[in-house]
Amino acid sequence: MTDDDIAWLEMGEIARRIHARELSATEVAQAMLRRIGRLDPGLHAYALVTPELALAQAREADAVLAVGTRFLIQNGQWGIDANLKVVRIDIDPEEHDLFRKPDVAIVGDSAAQLRALLAALPRHNRHRPSRAAEIDFVTKHNLMKQPMVVINKA
Repeated sequence: MTDDDIAWLEMGEIARRIHARELSATEVAQAMLRRIGRLDPGLHAYALVTPELALAQAREADAVLAVGTRFLIQNGQWGIDANLKVVRIDIDPEEHDLFRKPDVAIVGDSAAQLRALLAALPRHNRHRPSRAAEIDFVTKHNLMKQPMVVINKA
């Protein structure tokens, strides 16, 4: 898949591919940064590009939550890159380090541990204003399907 292919994917499709381990957030960020680097010198569409911040945030987003699994099959199918964080929940403490030492190892019943994680998440999510009006406008006017026209007055 080329950088341009990734750039034209809808966000829902990017999310689906990240979830399916077809792409990682880091790969998407790298593709977009390469595309910006290739196209922006002629377009001047960005006032500021922060590749270090974009890549750091993408690396933070890339994670696997392994719940009650031996993790061998998943590790073999997905591959695990060095930047991927693994959070592992297993009732057997002996399982955690068998194939790859997780970044976070949680010992306990998976149902109870997942409930505790879900209860703790809201404390760590920053509040962002709703983008519902913006999304409705874009959807109503079918703006995501229209090609962008750029006029360079440089």
